[in-house]
Order: sequence, then C-alpha cells, then structure tokens
Amino acid sequence: MTTYDVGGVRLPRPFQIRRVSHIGLNTVDAPAMLRCYRDHLGLRSTDVSENLANRLDPDGEHLTAEGAREMHFLRYGADHHQFVLMHRQLWSLIDPEHPSVTINQLSWQVGNLAEVAGAVDYLGGEKQRILRSGRDMPGSNWHTYVLDPNGYTDELTFGMEQLGWDALSKPRTYWDHLRHRTFPDLPIPSEYAEVESLAAAELSTGFRPAAEQETYAVDGVLLARPFKVVGLGPFSIVVDDLDESLGFYRDLFGFQVRSRATHDGIDFAMLACNSGHHALALYAPEVRERVGLPAGTSVFGVGFQVANHRQLLDAVAYLSDCGYAEVDVPAELVPGFSHVTHLRDPDGNLMQLYFHQRQLPADADDAVPASVVGPASAWPRTIDAPADVFGGEIFMGPWG
Repeated sequence: MTTYDVGGVRLPRPFQIRRVSHIGLNTVDAPAMLRCYRDHLGLRSTDVSENLANRLDPDGEHLTAEGAREMHFLRYGADHHQFVLMHRQLWSLIDPEHPSVTINQLSWQVGNLAEVAGAVDYLGGEKQRILRSGRDMPGSNWHTYVLDPNGYTDELTFGMEQLGWDALSKPRTYWDHLRHRTFPDLPIPSEYAEVESLAAAELSTGFRPAAEQETYAVDGVLLARPFKVVGLGPFSIVVDDLDESLGFYRDLFGFQVRSRATHDGIDFAMLACNSGHHALALYAPEVRERVGLPAGTSVFGVGFQVANHRQLLDAVAYLSDCGYAEVDVPAELVPGFSHVTHLRDPDGNLMQLYFHQRQLPADADDAVPASVVGPASAWPRTIDAPADVFGGEIFMGPWG
C-alpha cells in the first residue's frame, strides 16, 4: 500500500483531517435564517460579501429574492467564519447541475498548507472531481474543493484568518491581493509578511459587527444570551446511497466509521475524524419524513455545542421563546451524546444542541451509553458527570 510522509508520520493519504472547520447552507429564506443563527443563536457576523453575486449576475436579472445577493459569514470563535449562509438562487448560478442542494460546503481542516497542496494531486489521481483549489476571500483560507457522490461540495482547508479582540476582519482592499485561483509554488510568505507588504493605513477598515446589549450573567460573564456556543459539528447530512458515501468519506477522506445501524427502517452511519464520537453523520433519505425535514433537503442538522449542561437547558428555553420548536428525534438516530435536542430553523433544518459528546480512541467500538433526547424541559437541572465530561476540543479565548 502506498504511504505518504505527513509531518514525519506515514499515512495512507497525504493529509489528515483534524476537525470540523465550517459549513455553508443554501437558504430559501435568507433574512429569517440570518436572524436565527446570528441574532438568536448568537453567531457573530464577520463579513458580508456581494462579490460572487456581482460576478455571476452583474445586471441583477436572476438574483431577485430578498437577500439573494449577499453571502453572510458568521463565527462563534476566532476563526473568520464557521458558518456561511447563501441564498438558493445564488447557488443555482454557481452549480446549475445541482440547484436544489442545500449544502454549499462541508469544510474539514487539515494540519498545514502542504497537506492541502498534497490533497490536490492525490484527489486528482483518484479521479475525483476537483472544483477549484487556491485561496478565497473573505477568510484567507487555502483550500481544495471536491464533489462527493451526492453532489455536495467538500472542502479541505487550512489557514483560516483569525479575529482578535478588536473583531475586525481584513479590509476589502486586501482581498484581490490575497486571493489565489490556483496553488502557487510552496513555500509562500507567512500571513504576517503578506499583511506587512500591504497598506497599513487600511488595517482598521475591515468589517466589525455591531455591539449587542448584554443582560445575561453567564458563568461570570455578561452576554446577550444565556448561553455561549463553543463548538461546531457534527454535520448530519442526507445521502442517496449510504455505501457509496461511506466509500468516499471513509476510503478517500480517511474518516473512521464509528457505527452503522438501522432504526425504524432508516439506515445511518456515524463517522469520526478525531476523538469525538462523530464529526459526520450520514442518513438514508427515509429520515426526511421521520423527522419532518423538507422534501429533497440535503441537511438533517448542524450540531452546536454550548459550554455546559445548564447553558444547554437555558439555550433551549431561550430559543423556544424565540419561536423555534423542539423536534422529536429518536435517541437511536443520534448516538454519541449525553443529552441532545433538536430545534427546527426557518428553512426546516435541525439545529442540534448539546454540551457533551462522547470521546473515544481511534480504535474504539461504539459501545457508549444511549443519548438522552428532548424535550429538554424534562431534563434535570444538574446531572452526574459523564466519565469524559468536557473532553475533546477546548474553546479558547473570551466569550464576548
């Protein structure tokens, strides 16, 4: 078997996915979805871009729906974006072969730029359809995009722009200088050196979100909501052929299959890329009817981790007051959590809320306790600590 030197470690491919990076959704109701994820869930705006719309529809003939010309980039931490919203009308101009797809990207972070570059040759050699490779703005991240068997776009990425205490993104005047439509020869200058070579006077002109009124005392910090999102994922998607999708994500991308099961006639599989129980869940199309998803949707749900169990209860109560209804999802379909619940967003996708995901070594089987599902109002305010409570990735930096 061919192996590759990845930072001094022999691996079966020239890259290793380390974690969830970001997800993009194609929405039918852009204003309502923005209110949901920014104003209510609390993701912070980092940029609003009309560049793609202006390039694909310069005369405004096709993008007629409200919000169809804007791409919204949102985050919960220091990464420039961890959640992207794009109108379905704009998506239909980008990918006319798959206009009904509701995922515009599933993005996975690898360890360094050399791994992204290596993935380009590797995926091409495996005869995968590579959509583009290089570097996009806003966000500054290097990438290669490849199409999965369902027509979903997967991105391997590295080098996401980081936002600090001033919450300023890079100025738009930098975008054309930093964008690359292909991979340059490596090595490249560091990001610090790149910015040093550009106009310093413009550094303070990047996008900055408006301040919010902070009225909730949340574990010692005043926040605008009674909870803090501290993690993204897993991504849960609907696939046409489970075996074919498993072949792509397991054999090509290197995900580990934690479990494959059937419940109530619905086939599904849980896949991991690190110690978390799963970063990706694949569901057969029958799941749409079982949990009331829109016909033909690509998305089962998007996971959002909050900081602790008490915040999980408060988040569900707060979002319920905002008008988002809890959805009955059988525990058998969502293994790997201690407590987890689901609320429906304006497009009909599920927001999967939890505070703790089971942590397992790479070679572990799926022998974990069953998840406790909603309604969250029936859960106790205090629970016994799971053995691996607060395991996995740690949220770095201040909450506000």
